[in-house]
Parts: sequence; structure tokens; C-alpha cells
Amino acid sequence: MIKYSFEDIKDAYTQKRKWEKQFPINFFLVRPLSFRLTYVVLGLTHNPARIAVFGFIIGILGCLALICLSFCSIWPGLFLIFCYSLLDAVDGNVARTTNNVTLFGKYLDGLLGDLIDGSYPFFLGIGLYISGDALQHNYIVSLSDAHATVLPLFLGAFILISRLWAKLFQAGHEAYRVKKEGRAPAGESELKKPTGTSRHSDRWYYLLFLNVDCLNNQLLLLTILALLGFEIYFLIFLSFFFLVKAVFYFFYYYSKTKSLLIT
Repeated sequence: MIKYSFEDIKDAYTQKRKWEKQFPINFFLVRPLSFRLTYVVLGLTHNPARIAVFGFIIGILGCLALICLSFCSIWPGLFLIFCYSLLDAVDGNVARTTNNVTLFGKYLDGLLGDLIDGSYPFFLGIGLYISGDALQHNYIVSLSDAHATVLPLFLGAFILISRLWAKLFQAGHEAYRVKKEGRAPAGESELKKPTGTSRHSDRWYYLLFLNVDCLNNQLLLLTILALLGFEIYFLIFLSFFFLVKAVFYFFYYYSKTKSLLIT
């Protein structure tokens, strides 16, 4: 098995450096940690798909741990989901370092990522519902009255559905774009090119949107609120964010698809 140095791993990251600079937590904390873990993992396997599947299993265990937060607190679940996020960075590092970047790998990474990133708030909502922690906040109880007990469950489901809607609006536009233009999505050769940034990357509201949508930033916010005992407010915040995202994506991709098809 080919030996790769720590510098080889860092050099391969050049492809994503410009893009990831938009995410300070990822760029300055998670990615450097992932380099060190990647160096160890490369001594065991060069297969990024195996790492992705193993990380997915860790993520599922983290989601299940969130259901049991009344027995083991929120911290095991948070730790496991962060480990999943770290392994998600590692499998990309391995793919780039070993020159094993493929369309299937991109699909698998996106698929498993959507499952964990999109569902962990729902599992957190189940855990808060079972534990009844929302009832500890008088403001929540007074605001939702008799529905306070089911509020976490509702919020978790709402986040899951809103996130799914946003994905569907985006995927629907892409499908019609391919049909109209007769142009396939990026090939494997294009996957190895440096990842650029949007023309909006110099605008604060765009960067704010990207960072709120980033799993590691969400985990950091959840950690802070959990230390204060305010986990329910995390779900309220995410519900508002993903509602805004779904509504924006609906009108944005409706407008783009209309312009594409009616010409």
C-alpha cells in the first residue's frame, strides 16, 4: 500500500481551500483535525467509500443517542455526530490524496450527508419530546399552551420536511436544465478541478446563509445552547431558517426554471 505523507494530504486539499475559506469553523478547526486523522486512516485503508459508510454508521448512532438524551444527556449524541462530520472530511481528504475522486463517491457522500445532516434535528426533537425538557421553559409553555409537550416533535419534523422541500426545488430545476440544454452534470474530470466560490461570496448575507446551513456551525450553536439548557430554542431557530430557505428556493428555482423553459 502506497505511503502518503502529511504534506501530501495538505497539498491535495488545495482543490477545496478557496471554497472552504467561507466557513471559518471548518477551515480553522475541523479541516486541520481531519488532516491528522486522515494520516492515521491512510495507514488502514485507501478506500474513501468505506470511510464514508463507517462515518454514516457513527452518524446514525449519534442520532439514536439524541433520542435517549433523557437517559444519557445530549452530549454522547453531539459527540458522535461531530465524529461523523469529521469522518466526512476525512473521506474527502483520502479521495483527493489517493486521486480517487469519482462521481459515485460524490453521490455517496452527498446521499449519506443528506441523511444525517437533514435528520438529526428530527431525532433531537424526539429526544426532547420524550424527556419533556421543553416544559422546563415557562415562556415555551405559555406560548404553546397545551401543545408544549409536542412542540419539539413538530419542530423536528418541520425542519426535516422544509429541508427536503428545498432539495426537491433545487433538484427539479437541475433535471429540467439538463433536459433543455442537453448538457449533463459535471464529469469526473471536472470534479478534480479547484472548487470556486459564488459571485455573491463577498456579501455578508450570503456567507451568513452558507454558515447557518453548515453542519459544524449548527453543532457549535447547539453545544452552546445545550450548555445553557436551551436546546428547544435551537430547533425553533432551525425551523425558521429552513422555512426561509425553502420559500426562497421555491421562488428562486421557479424563476430560473421559468426563464429556462419559456424562451
